[in-house]
Amino acid sequence: MSRLLTFAGGVAGLVLLCSACAQLTGPGQPALPPPTGSTGLVTTRHPVTVIDDGSGPELCLGGVAESLPPQCSGPKVAGWTWAGKFEESDGVRWGDYIVTGRYDPEADVLTATEVRSGEGYVWPDSEEETWTSACPEPAGGWRVTDTSKVSEEDLDAALNLAASFPDYSTAWADQSPNPASRRSLSPGEQERWFNDPLYTVLNIAVTGDVAAAEAKLRTVWSGMLCVSRGQRTEAELMALQERLPSEVEGLANSSADPRAGVVKVQVLYDDGAIQRALDEKFGAGLIVVTSMLEPV
Repeated sequence: MSRLLTFAGGVAGLVLLCSACAQLTGPGQPALPPPTGSTGLVTTRHPVTVIDDGSGPELCLGGVAESLPPQCSGPKVAGWTWAGKFEESDGVRWGDYIVTGRYDPEADVLTATEVRSGEGYVWPDSEEETWTSACPEPAGGWRVTDTSKVSEEDLDAALNLAASFPDYSTAWADQSPNPASRRSLSPGEQERWFNDPLYTVLNIAVTGDVAAAEAKLRTVWSGMLCVSRGQRTEAELMALQERLPSEVEGLANSSADPRAGVVKVQVLYDDGAIQRALDEKFGAGLIVVTSMLEPV
């Protein structure tokens, strides 16, 4: 296994926007007709904050400001009864719950049918993403044969050069050659033992001429190197990500994933219409939609 290190500029960061029911819209185009009527049963799947500042309970599916009391907003919750563990401050009541019910997109109201306290919920372990090199391992294994340009400065130079390519897609580091990758290390030990350029396979993905890109990179980097073909340029995905707020009304968040060649978006609720519309407009598979409220 190789420990994932993504370089600045290699994977676009998360863009946080407001949470609301999403509708597709574009310049000069009408928005998609919103879903009508209530959904089937949907659930938050994991604990989320429910808050009531006196105007009625709301389901906080977006960010929660860590103030006292906290601040957040979302769909109104009908049929709500406070139970289990909750807190109160300055006339505001809040708690964490797993909520199941029927969502009305037009009214932006979730009618709760089952509520479970989030107290004691055990979150599943998040798996650390690991990326290996996109190139096959050379005969005899990965190793540095020329140490003339394998410093941290050389690595930075290679990354900066790659990012300047018009067909640059992404960059990552495969640290499987590092002996430390086969040991169980604390976070502090990982920081100390990893990131050694001598044990780093620099991976660069481009959408154009792989051999030409490798030749250019070899002028500044003599360490282990794998240049592979990416699906789309980082610039293309970033431009699409920046465009999405005007295309998807109420987008919750989005992130560009150059290695997968997609832009991932999250909305409050999608019955499949948003995904189909984005597939039709931008091509199937380019944008991946997930819904915060999931079918039961």
